This record gives sequence, C-alpha cells and structure tokens, in this order.
Amino acid sequence: MDQRQSGYRRLPLHHHGSVHTSVLHFPAGGSFPQCRYRHGLEILVLEGELREGDAGYPALSWLRFPPDSQPALQAGPDTRLWVRTGHLSVPVTVD
Repeated sequence: MDQRQSGYRRLPLHHHGSVHTSVLHFPAGGSFPQCRYRHGLEILVLEGELREGDAGYPALSWLRFPPDSQPALQAGPDTRLWVRTGHLSVPVTVD
C-alpha cells in the first residue's frame, strides 16, 4: 500500500525475518492498512484513538490480533500507533 495515498507515515523501528516493528502516524486519521495478518498483529495506541466497528481504543490501549486476522481499523486524527507484525505463531492443526 502506498503510504502517501493512504494518509499515514511509517517509521520502521525493527525488522528481523518475518517480524516488523514500526510507528505509524495518521495526521488526518484514516484506514489502517487492511490485509490478512498471517502471523498476527499487535498494536499499542500511543496517541489519538483507534476504532474497530463500535469499539474505540484510546491512547495506551493494547490490541492483539491472532494469526490470520483481518481487522478493519480506523485511526482518528493525529493518531500514532506502535505496530508489530509477523511474530505470532500460526496455529498447528493435528489430524
């Protein structure tokens, strides 16, 4: 996703293997990048508010989405998020 067109700025903090850690800033608010997070997703709301449906998550809220999640998140104006992806295990099924 093109960060300029989506309305957010990304500051990469760490990358090792499949693990990516960044700070995302949504100056005017907007949609969080929507996709299937195969190895899970964790978010700490640093400033502003993040919404999923009717639920609102203010600053210092911690959200954890399991592997294969596809959250539909909306960031409020001037929202900053600490985001980590790729670090949660994919569930193993036993036949």
